[in-house]
Amino acid sequence: MIAHAFNSKRDYSVLFKTPKGHESDAQITAFEDSWHWGQQAEREYTELLHQPNTDVSKMIVALQDFLGKNDIMAYLTMMANRLLELHRVLKPTGSLYLHCD
Repeated sequence: MIAHAFNSKRDYSVLFKTPKGHESDAQITAFEDSWHWGQQAEREYTELLHQPNTDVSKMIVALQDFLGKNDIMAYLTMMANRLLELHRVLKPTGSLYLHCD
């Protein structure tokens, strides 16, 4: 499984071609790679507080105390939940590669 979440603050679109294969102006937004503190981040933050890994819970509380409720905290909250889920479904012999810039 490949998951992309770089917080590039860009929208990524799918470009379409005409039936004859020529470029078309038609496009749709495939996904937005920007994170904002809002209801979704708040829900995921609460999930992190109640999940079994208490080290992660303590860390996320400390980060929010330090950073506040802002875009970077939303990104860290979303990533923490996704990394915990990836770890949960990973086989004991599996590997997880995280690319951070």
